[in-house]
Amino acid sequence: MRHGYHNLTNYRMLHIAKDSPFSEEYAQAKNTESFSCEVPSDWACQLDSTWRYLFPAKVNLPDQGWKIHLSSCPTEAQLLLDVVGGFLVKKRVAFKHLVSYGSFLRLNGKNANRSSSGKFITIYPGSVGDFLALLEELEGLLGNFHGPYVLSDIRYKEAPVFFRYGGFRYLLEEDGKGVSRLAIRRPDGSLTEDQRKPFFVLPDFVSVPFGIKKQVDARINPSDEFELLFSPYSILESLHFSNAGGVYRGVNLKTGCEIVAKEARSYAGYSSSDCDAVLRLRHERSMLIRLQGIEGIPSYYSYKTVCGHEFLVEEYCAGVTLQSWVASNYPFRLGEDDALRYSERALVIARQMLGLLDAVHGAGVALMDVNPKNFIVDKNLAVSLIDFEACSDIDGADSACLGMPGFSPLCKCANKERDEFGLACVLSYLFWPSWSSSFSPRSLYERLPLIDKHFPSSVKDMLEEQLSCMASRIFDSPFGLVPVGSEKIDSCSFAQRLAAGIAKSRRPDDSEGRLYPGDATQFLHGPLGRLDIETGAAGVALMLGRFGLDVSSDVEWITTKLLKSEISLHFHGLLRGTVGIASVFSQLGYCEKAIGLLPLSLPYGPSDDISIRSGIAGTVLSLLQINSDCGCPQVRKLLGESADFCEIPY
Repeated sequence: MRHGYHNLTNYRMLHIAKDSPFSEEYAQAKNTESFSCEVPSDWACQLDSTWRYLFPAKVNLPDQGWKIHLSSCPTEAQLLLDVVGGFLVKKRVAFKHLVSYGSFLRLNGKNANRSSSGKFITIYPGSVGDFLALLEELEGLLGNFHGPYVLSDIRYKEAPVFFRYGGFRYLLEEDGKGVSRLAIRRPDGSLTEDQRKPFFVLPDFVSVPFGIKKQVDARINPSDEFELLFSPYSILESLHFSNAGGVYRGVNLKTGCEIVAKEARSYAGYSSSDCDAVLRLRHERSMLIRLQGIEGIPSYYSYKTVCGHEFLVEEYCAGVTLQSWVASNYPFRLGEDDALRYSERALVIARQMLGLLDAVHGAGVALMDVNPKNFIVDKNLAVSLIDFEACSDIDGADSACLGMPGFSPLCKCANKERDEFGLACVLSYLFWPSWSSSFSPRSLYERLPLIDKHFPSSVKDMLEEQLSCMASRIFDSPFGLVPVGSEKIDSCSFAQRLAAGIAKSRRPDDSEGRLYPGDATQFLHGPLGRLDIETGAAGVALMLGRFGLDVSSDVEWITTKLLKSEISLHFHGLLRGTVGIASVFSQLGYCEKAIGLLPLSLPYGPSDDISIRSGIAGTVLSLLQINSDCGCPQVRKLLGESADFCEIPY
């Protein structure tokens, strides 16, 4: 079976922290004004970093049912909470709300999860009758409020009031890959996934109450209104989705010309508290019109508002992104002939990018987000430029905008300087694909000798000319990181410096439950993602221990976290399971602790997960390692049970 590539770029962007080289779970929600809602003293209140949960005394909620979501915009959020909070307190209805403006912007930003975005208040009715009555009353209360469409839900009428069927309490089950997911119960008591998708999903066992049947039917069986209003254009396929909206390839049915339609959702995709996707798209339209007539700029066709969403329609630029072109064509073996052939084509592209940026600047515009994904290269090496939502006046000074790490300066600078730095990074990337400038812009200089070694001198001359026009302060790193450089360094010294840098990042008292900061995907996997080999402390400890450093305190920290965990942790898999962590302990010489993490009998695991990462193959490898290091009847018993599980002789 073919598995689709799961791109986590948007997820990682969500966890970028200002003034830090590391991903942070709640990077964009700290140190911001809190929302307030007064409740009586007999109400229970629970708080986490995102939500505040409020329950009246002696409330008896079902585990699942029809629930209500209210959306808002930043300027109306506190007022909406005042109105709804007072109403729900009088009704003694349980609810939760976002804790702060920071969490509001994080859950409603451009790179936010589309399945959960838009939800400001969640209401838990005690019965279907209460649910229907609350919908109607809230519709009357909130008729003058505004908010984004909650994509996982159905809008009740005109107010920002939405609903869907799902869990009220956190009930977890494991999928076939050992990943915990939220679940609801079927009538027979079995668990099934509580699907939280960016579209409405009705569980097959749920009956729809008469009071919302019209809305549910309309959502499940949409009319052809969009096709009629979007004419003469027709959508052929989606190219990209974000919480701000989609990007689609289409065709003009009258002319046959291919088009791109960029969508903006109202009150969604915020880049700041006062700039949502619609404002950015309208700005992009004005900038695209301003740049018309420049070769390499797509033609502007139309701007439409359809079903509450706004669409910018422009010329489709055939080809691939520069990032994809480099990945497909770069001579990674760096043979002399291959490098020469590549440089000839790459220089054709580079000169077009230089000319294109000069022309854009000549029109008084700064792009503000120069990166390899915004240049399109066709089969004839012709270069086009796309994505103008970040554009600003050339004479401005570092307008607030979204930018790709590694291609945006790390200090405040003029808009022209920002573009020049971005282009220098892109040109350098074209000949030495690296994102190290995300942490130290000075790495652009350190790449020059490497590029000069493998490519013609004209390449280095071009890069040096681009770098020379920028102020030296742009190349300072706010993180205090210095690139290793191209000087000769023996592998032992390099490893020592690398290990010392990792050890320096140790955070035993981290508020987000990590010993070492790692990739943002560690936040996807719950507490075990901070502890396992794949993204957590065990993998780092194993590497440092193999290098010869004392990791006893790391082993103690991991053991304490495992023993204090209040939820059941996934056992199977070398990289994602607790058995993998046990194998780390055995390799590091902590046999007693390794055995202490093992159960007396093999836990039940998903029968279809045979992977090394999170399945039975990884479990067997881990147990074989522990048996080799420690030798223990308990381990051999678990290996025998693993063989039985796989139905192979042992």
